Amino acid sequence: MAYDPTTDQFEPGCPGDVLSSERLDALRERLDRLPDDLRRCFLLRHARGFSEDQVSVLLKLPLERVRTCLWQARARLGVGARGEALS
Repeated sequence: MAYDPTTDQFEPGCPGDVLSSERLDALRERLDRLPDDLRRCFLLRHARGFSEDQVSVLLKLPLERVRTCLWQARARLGVGARGEALS
């Protein structure tokens, strides 16, 4: 499942890590509760694999703002810098 920033939606059927249905639903709920800028930065970086610099250009945000958004999104979602779940 990948994120399409033009529609602000997930695209089904894209390759990636397989999550259980329950974990995926929980992640979607947490993502939906994030402010738009945090969600978009996080999904572009971790679901689409763009670099921080690329996210900055795509979203027309300063690089430091992208880094702050990523830090805040990871903290709120409970994931690490590579998008992996934290215990």
